Amino acid sequence: MALRKREQEIAFQLAKQVSEMYLADKDDRKPWLFPQTLAITKLRKGHCRPYATPIRWEP
Repeated sequence: MALRKREQEIAFQLAKQVSEMYLADKDDRKPWLFPQTLAITKLRKGHCRPYATPIRWEP
C-alpha cells in the first residue's frame, strides 16, 4: 500500500512540473489540462522499467 501511494505521489509531482514548465503561460496556469497531464504521466510511467542494478559510468 505504501509503495502504491509513493508511485501516485511521484506521478502527481511529475505532472505538476510538466504542467508548470510546458503548459502554463505567464498569465494563465491552465489548470484544466492537469487531469490529462496526470493520466499521460501514469501511462508513460507504465512503459518505463526500473533498472535492476545501478548503471555505472566510467570515463
